[in-house]
Amino acid sequence: MIAQDNRLEDCATETSSPQPASGGRGNSNADTEEVAGNAPDRFEEGDFRTALLLATAAFALFWFFRAAEMTGGDSDQWCREIEGGIWLRKRQMFSFGAMQLTYTITHRLWGWDGRWAINLVSSLAGFAFVYWAWRFVGAGSRRWMALALIGSSGFMQLFYGHIETYAMPTACLMLFFLTCRRYLAGQVRAITVGAVFSLGIFFHLIFWFLSPVFIPLLLQSRHRRREALQFFVGLTPAILLTLVLFRFDIGNGEMVGDRFMSLFAVPENVKQGGVKKRYALFSMDHLYDWLWFAWNSSHLTTLIVLAGVILRRIPGKSWSVVLIVSLVCFLIFTLIWHPDRGRMDWDLFSFTGLPMALLAVDILEQCQVRWVRFAVWGLIGISAFLLGGKVVDAARLGRRGEGTILIHLPNSLEANLWTIILDGHAKGSEIRHVLEGSHEVSVYYGSNGKAAKFSERIEVEPGGVYEVYVPQEDSMEEEP
Repeated sequence: MIAQDNRLEDCATETSSPQPASGGRGNSNADTEEVAGNAPDRFEEGDFRTALLLATAAFALFWFFRAAEMTGGDSDQWCREIEGGIWLRKRQMFSFGAMQLTYTITHRLWGWDGRWAINLVSSLAGFAFVYWAWRFVGAGSRRWMALALIGSSGFMQLFYGHIETYAMPTACLMLFFLTCRRYLAGQVRAITVGAVFSLGIFFHLIFWFLSPVFIPLLLQSRHRRREALQFFVGLTPAILLTLVLFRFDIGNGEMVGDRFMSLFAVPENVKQGGVKKRYALFSMDHLYDWLWFAWNSSHLTTLIVLAGVILRRIPGKSWSVVLIVSLVCFLIFTLIWHPDRGRMDWDLFSFTGLPMALLAVDILEQCQVRWVRFAVWGLIGISAFLLGGKVVDAARLGRRGEGTILIHLPNSLEANLWTIILDGHAKGSEIRHVLEGSHEVSVYYGSNGKAAKFSERIEVEPGGVYEVYVPQEDSMEEEP
């Protein structure tokens, strides 16, 4: 749509951002060269009051449309592990710890289950993301268009209470890009960039795929040896964590495992702890899924970046190079990492969405053609419609009423020998926040080397309270 009109030649090749007011957040040229050791690339942040207001409004939106469906590949497993008391997983240490901490507190206070706790953590990550996003774009000449471009991208579904771990590292990725932008403007030191990157590693090890971004950051500096040392110091926590995880058995899960794509053929034998590969790297099925992952995480911004590449409108600034390297790094990750659960793993492959959106913002900042801006607003509407459809489906609006199930155990059952299972999840005798619909409750009891089971299927309606009376041990069905 953008590529069809030759008037795009009128797009300016580069526009400068407004200079910071004297005495404000910005630094003088002398100060910026002192801090970063490079020629300053002007940058002014959006005001924090508007950022806080927008983030609060966004959190309310994220929470209202929080996911009820398990739309991620590992959603159900993470709920079970959170409710089972697991605190750490190797690839996402802080993310899993934050979910477990939230569950521990909210379960004791209000009886929340794992789903609600993860809903809250993902929505809070969305709060942080929107705050940092406005700080990033809020002082630009097309700030509202930039925010709408980002906000309508497919990866934003992560913040609508998505039941997975990827909302937190995505919010941290926004903070990392903001820090890189400030570094190129001479407002922070290299050690700060490295420290924020380390924070991202603690949330998810996928950040290591982004490490080549330090090359363009270093090349633009006039004091590369000093800056490289500061980067290394900032990265030290991430390096130590990774070494410890490889050396010691800390946390659940595996570091890498058999997760990379096979080149030409799917192996018949599955390695221990691995999964059967869906397809090979060089196969049409993989190409279709790879393109789908890129589109699903980006929507409209993919078209803008493609148009910018075709028409040679990619800005040549240091910041643009950082974005391009970041995008390429994540595209390579999605190309070589195997989606164990197919398109259900869309959340793991959504990290391309943010650098794609920021690069689209960078391209449009240079364009002065009015009709292009109107066309972009139209496409933003289409992109928001696509995102909204997925969010509403996951939220189960009109079908997310909840009930409570109370389990009454006979006195003959010793407390330490029975287990209550609801749809595969271990529960206590009082089960709150049970979604409307059909559910199976099972009580397992083991004694003297024998196992007995009692099951009952319950049709839960909104606001209903359902009592299940477990019979005496001798009347329970014996397990084979």
